[in-house]
Amino acid sequence: MLIIENFGATFKYLRESRGISLSALADDVVSKGMISKFENGTSDLSTKRFFHLLKEIYVTPFEFTVVMNHFEPLYDNKLSTELTQLALSHNVQGLNHLVDTEYARCQNSHLIFDQLNWIMAECVRAEVEKKPLPSHVPLNVLTDYLFQCEDWGNFELVLYGNTMTQLPIETITVFSQTLLDKCAIYIGLPNTYETCMNVLLNTVGLLIRYGKIQHALKALAVLEQKDLPESFLLERVLLNYYKGILLFRTGKEAEGRQLVGAALSALKAGNCVDFVDALKKDLSEFGLYHI
Repeated sequence: MLIIENFGATFKYLRESRGISLSALADDVVSKGMISKFENGTSDLSTKRFFHLLKEIYVTPFEFTVVMNHFEPLYDNKLSTELTQLALSHNVQGLNHLVDTEYARCQNSHLIFDQLNWIMAECVRAEVEKKPLPSHVPLNVLTDYLFQCEDWGNFELVLYGNTMTQLPIETITVFSQTLLDKCAIYIGLPNTYETCMNVLLNTVGLLIRYGKIQHALKALAVLEQKDLPESFLLERVLLNYYKGILLFRTGKEAEGRQLVGAALSALKAGNCVDFVDALKKDLSEFGLYHI
């Protein structure tokens, strides 16, 4: 197993894996000797020079971090993936264990981000169990953080997306109108853009659930204006799913049923069994039956 202990060693591994020599990489920004000392751990580089080198070997900061983490997904990514899987399969026992783990983690570290992860896990469990959020969970810590954070990256999007069902509808309405602005500086990153679109889709569904049809129509219009690329197949299918529900709720029942049915058929064809079952349960809340 490859063991990489520091930034320099990680960079050396990536450079050599691409067959790039120290001489070829050296330029007027960073010399061969500076690179060598950095790789050997005897000297550090300034942030500007470090990012310059990453650009020169065609490695993104995210890719570098993954390698630095011994090719394991970053903790927050692992947590959100596990939460999604447990929620879709309605694995309450697994969620209970995850909530306990995250609580212990935040108690030990006293870090705001670990506390936010615990709150997120609690919110997901409450949604799956269809129970009120426990009174000891400080939801205000979450909302204060989200409102104070001017620029949202992937962490904030995942945090909000997994907790929005426990937030006041007024908060959801505000974020539905400001989400793209909050993510503006990161929206060019494919992963962030995809997450942002998914959060907006979930926002549409939640606004429908609360009966905020006009707000849902506005959020849907934003998504339609984005003209999602064909590679965003799931997002395009879900867009039609929610569009069908809104058509049904605004008097175009036949057209709405047809669009919802086509979306569910597409998801079935993709073998998204748990996801389809979860959507079907929601349909009764939206007033659609026998789809």
